[in-house]
Amino acid sequence: MSAADVADATDLSAPQRLHLTCPAELPQLPALLALADRACAAAGADAAATYAVRLAVEEVVANIIAHGYGTTRQGPVALTLDWNVDRVRIDIRDHAPRFDPEAVPAPDMDAPWESRNPGGIGWALVTRLMTTIHHRYDPATGNRFTFTRDLAP
Repeated sequence: MSAADVADATDLSAPQRLHLTCPAELPQLPALLALADRACAAAGADAAATYAVRLAVEEVVANIIAHGYGTTRQGPVALTLDWNVDRVRIDIRDHAPRFDPEAVPAPDMDAPWESRNPGGIGWALVTRLMTTIHHRYDPATGNRFTFTRDLAP
């Protein structure tokens, strides 16, 4: 496991960065969420923005672990958080098989709970809470998820 600390947390007008690469395993999730919390605190994010960033990290990483690598493969997950006074940028990378966000069906939030299809709710929340969302896949480097969350009112 490797981690890089904040370069200079005194000047929030310049981008700051935290990074962690670790095995894509559930026991690693608290360390990744702690990194997200640390970045949000350093950026001066309010509770709503912090919640959104944590949710995005948790949802994407949990899905990488459960569905990307699954039970038959293992691999790394890399989380990088950049921020300044205006926004937090989340970059998550893995080497799991290709993920296609367009293939995730939108959940019917108006349907009764017992008749809803499982899955897709977390991704739908992430898309609603983030300012921008990008996904790229390259066979050589894997999946790359990049989200931003604006902090300015």
